[in-house]
Amino acid sequence: AFLAAREPLKGFFGGNGAGKSWIGTLDDVIQLVDRDVVPKHLQEFKRWEPPFFLRVVAPKQKVLDTLTIPQFRAMIPPAQLKDGSFDKAYRASEGKVYFTNGSWILFNTADQDRDAHAGVELHRCRFDEEPEGEKGKGIFTENWARLRKFLPEAQICFTMTPLFGQSWTFDEILIKAQNGDPDTFVVRASM
Repeated sequence: AFLAAREPLKGFFGGNGAGKSWIGTLDDVIQLVDRDVVPKHLQEFKRWEPPFFLRVVAPKQKVLDTLTIPQFRAMIPPAQLKDGSFDKAYRASEGKVYFTNGSWILFNTADQDRDAHAGVELHRCRFDEEPEGEKGKGIFTENWARLRKFLPEAQICFTMTPLFGQSWTFDEILIKAQNGDPDTFVVRASM
């Protein structure tokens, strides 16, 4: 259901081990790569043709280095990457991975200043965990602005464990989905 969702705001809220980050990364990779390398059973979930511009926001650099980037490394076919390998395609100084088809992934963290999230146009921004507090909501708002060129098809996605209780994500995402907002979709799962 998460892969199939086309709503501008979609989330996968679940406990540890529910597969949130993996399914989010799979969804991202399906959009980033050329259609002919997407397995037949996943073709129906391909929404965009390259180039596809993606930002992934993790809480901290350590999460990017130990979880987020290794998941992309494991899923992306090397031939889709610039110069044929993840290590050659990833420019750590830019926090960016380049694809042969013009797609790219930009990695940011929620502990960066809001202005570090400005300056690009995106098809999708995925938050791999909730950015905390008012600063986090500001980063969310900044990333909404990054989608304007590709609206109404662009998306903000969340793959997260709701660690902060009834925070801004509760109001902005979960309650909207529960109330039938046609622009919001949420999958809820336990551990």
